[in-house]
Amino acid sequence: MEMDFLPGRPRSLWIATSHETNYPRLTGRLKVDVCIIGAGIAGLTAAYLLREGGFSVAVLDSKRILTGVTGHTTAKITLAHGLIYRHLISKLGQDRARLYAEANAYGLQRINQLVEMNRIDCGLSPARMYIYTESKEGIDEIQAEAEAARSLGLNARFMETVPLPYETAGAAVYEDQARFHPRKYLLALAELASGSRNVIYENTMALDVREGNPCEVIAEGARVLANDVIVTTNLPFMHRGMFYAKAFPIRSYVLAMRVGDRVYPDTMFYSAGNPAHSLRFQETPDGLYALCGGGDHKTGQGGDTAKRYLELERFFAGRFKVGSIDYRWSTQDYDSMDRMPFIGPVTSRSKHVYIATGFGGWGMTAGTLAGAMLTDEIMGLENRYSTIFSPARFELGIGGREFISENANVAR
Repeated sequence: MEMDFLPGRPRSLWIATSHETNYPRLTGRLKVDVCIIGAGIAGLTAAYLLREGGFSVAVLDSKRILTGVTGHTTAKITLAHGLIYRHLISKLGQDRARLYAEANAYGLQRINQLVEMNRIDCGLSPARMYIYTESKEGIDEIQAEAEAARSLGLNARFMETVPLPYETAGAAVYEDQARFHPRKYLLALAELASGSRNVIYENTMALDVREGNPCEVIAEGARVLANDVIVTTNLPFMHRGMFYAKAFPIRSYVLAMRVGDRVYPDTMFYSAGNPAHSLRFQETPDGLYALCGGGDHKTGQGGDTAKRYLELERFFAGRFKVGSIDYRWSTQDYDSMDRMPFIGPVTSRSKHVYIATGFGGWGMTAGTLAGAMLTDEIMGLENRYSTIFSPARFELGIGGREFISENANVAR
């Protein structure tokens, strides 16, 4: 259905401001050390690291690479994942919450290292992240979150003043975060992973994965034999692991606006209210854009899509001097019941098939972490985060109630 009355072109800013790809489709049979299914941030990070480690790799994507979730992110490279740390400490304990924070810090650090090492021109720059509230009633929760983050060793604090052109009540502020152009970063990693021979295959739909010695990936018109298989699609497409029941999809919306207010490009914002809204800025050759996000809802339960975009436009137009709205897009990510990703072997019995999913909208750090963790698994290296992110984890006290309620929700 045409929606010409909506603001902006229906295209991601990242896709509109980076070059298109033209990798071939895979046909016939191919034998490699590792086959990766899904070419987003997790899959391409793993591909690059495995190639650096001397492994032969094939990356299959059902469409063009980086046109899925990673191509529609707001690209906040941050450890400030909403009001997360007080929740994790309460549900999982101090030690496991600290590992979650350290793991995502590792993801942020790896992005910085890879950009510097390979001199990738992707606009990577430091930024400060604010988790803020517009309501005085929300101050106690924000202060508690800042204290929880600080208790885990993060550089966070509470501030009453938030650099936004509308009234706020305070924020948990995280220093030393970052932002970049995600497609320019990952297109460069894809080229580095390919080198002088082709590694990436587009428009190649994987249909099944058969674990064995070797494993076999069955695709449309092609088959890949591999010692190990990594599945980094938005949600694993195989039935093994029951991830369709352990994670649930969330859809959200973004408008790319030109704003006339005084803005701070080196800042990023996420509101703790309901509905939540996010904001960050991006320089382009055509000028500075404000990326305004929100309208989150469980997929299939959001009602009129057009209404979501119009509500987002009204929210930000009532707070900024909007010059124009040039782009609009939506994205879908999966969240887990304990709010931590699934990264590792697809089941407790699996030895050669790995997955990464459930990033909960914070895939820049979590996806990079996943690529590095799965590379370690295949190389036989110990990784201190493997237990807390294990896809086989399930503790009734942590997720049992959520498991029941979320699956009832899916049925509805």
